[in-house]
Order: sequence, then C-alpha cells, then structure tokens
Amino acid sequence: MARELKRINMNVPFDLLDRIDAYAEKMGITRSSAMNVLCASALDSQKAVDGISELMEFLQKNEVKTE
Repeated sequence: MARELKRINMNVPFDLLDRIDAYAEKMGITRSSAMNVLCASALDSQKAVDGISELMEFLQKNEVKTE
C-alpha cells in the first residue's frame, strides 16, 4: 500500500543541498527520497534523545539512596 504524498516547496541553502545530493548519489536514491530518509532519521533520533532525557529525569526523581 503506497503512502499518501504531499508536494512541498522549500528554500534550502546551497551547501546543504550539495550535502543532500551527495548522500542521494551515495545511496543510489533520488533527492526527494534522500530528504525523506534524512528527515525521518533526524526526527527518530530526536525522539530517542527525548526518551532518554525523560528516563533520566524519572531515575533522578526515583533514585534510591544506598548508604
């Protein structure tokens, strides 16, 4: 089942676009696919970092003192 797509227009700095194009070429995918992969990867990474931060806060609040 294909995903529903939405076309967008955006401004991208030339140096960032060069990096995206290099990644796309290395991976053998289109620029659009590269942007999708990179955005999804960045968002997944951020979600993981947020989860670790929440876990650290929980552990600090519930720390058992062993003295």
